[in-house]
Amino acid sequence: MDRGLELVAVDIYPNDRLEDFIAFWRSNADTDVVFAKDHEAELIRSFSVLSLGQTAVIDRNGHLVYNGSPLDYDGLRKIVERVI
Repeated sequence: MDRGLELVAVDIYPNDRLEDFIAFWRSNADTDVVFAKDHEAELIRSFSVLSLGQTAVIDRNGHLVYNGSPLDYDGLRKIVERVI
């Protein structure tokens, strides 16, 4: 899926360690991404994420293209491939 684009996976769970999030991601996906931690909940507030366990996909222009229930890896991949 590498089309010269960087994907960013952001951990929004306040009590998670970023290292654990990275290990979880890599155990489920063979995709190289940039990892980030939203320590101050700025990202979730700006995109109106209402609950933990919610998936939000934001395209490179900052448009929210999916905001809903958690997705499995295949469901997430389909949405990401559609917007890249």
